[in-house]
Amino acid sequence: MDFRGSGTTFSTVRLRHAYLNLDWGETALLLGQTWHPLYGDVAPQILNLNMGAPFQPFSRAPQIRFRYKTGDVQLTGAAIWQSQYLSQGPDGKSQKYIKGSCTPEIYIGADYKRSNWLVGAGIEMISLKPRTQSVVEDKVYKVDERVTSLSYEIHMKYTSPLWYVAAKSILGSNLTQVSMLGGYGIKSIDARTGEQEYSPNRNSSSWLNIAYGKKWKPAVFLGYMKNLGTSDEVSKMYGTGTNVDQLVSTSAELTYNVPHWKLGVEYNLTSAWYGSMKSSNGKITDTHSVSNNRLVATALFMF
Repeated sequence: MDFRGSGTTFSTVRLRHAYLNLDWGETALLLGQTWHPLYGDVAPQILNLNMGAPFQPFSRAPQIRFRYKTGDVQLTGAAIWQSQYLSQGPDGKSQKYIKGSCTPEIYIGADYKRSNWLVGAGIEMISLKPRTQSVVEDKVYKVDERVTSLSYEIHMKYTSPLWYVAAKSILGSNLTQVSMLGGYGIKSIDARTGEQEYSPNRNSSSWLNIAYGKKWKPAVFLGYMKNLGTSDEVSKMYGTGTNVDQLVSTSAELTYNVPHWKLGVEYNLTSAWYGSMKSSNGKITDTHSVSNNRLVATALFMF
């Protein structure tokens, strides 16, 4: 747990990890809240609290996760719910979209682990109900709306006493519940009942992290995200950063590591290209860039 709270409240306790893991060697069953499978076993080693988001999926979620190991291969299947990290929709961030769906988020993945290498891939499915009723000319109609999307990811990691090299690439669709950009748009509206059909927004996101050393450890991080738009014509978008065409981030850090202590400083430059949505395909046009500089200094005591 921590005391980060949420919004402008910093005095409340926030649950981070709370789970039971039953491990029988070849198989393991996890019940409870921990890292989302899209965060997985490959994440950047950086000082920034965002841990590489929105290029790296970031979420801790309640889940039932089953793993099977045979030789150098590990298979993972998980059914995931939402608690603190929520999907975006017509009413902003809310649990109501997955509650109304009554369908958990599903993840299936495979990893190959041998010596210093880990290489893997996964596929994720989420199905939400944005609304259960609509209002047309002061009349309330019950509607049956659903938006279902698939996302795909590949990842790799190399570790040695001196080197850490990791990378991940995601073709994401409506992954706002894991702190990524995207969402979905309205592609049609029933004139009588107001019932809407939706088209998910797709984003391509990749990052690379390289670190070297032990006591003195320099590292670099590079991230890139591109808005790929929608498969259908849309009139309105719900989501996070739906007016961003592309996003680039680069950072450099240096840490000093001794037993129980890590002292470090990191510089980060991020540039985002904002613009207007093209309704025919959901892509962003007429863009202009905005850049942000961030300097992070940390002192960590580990025990």
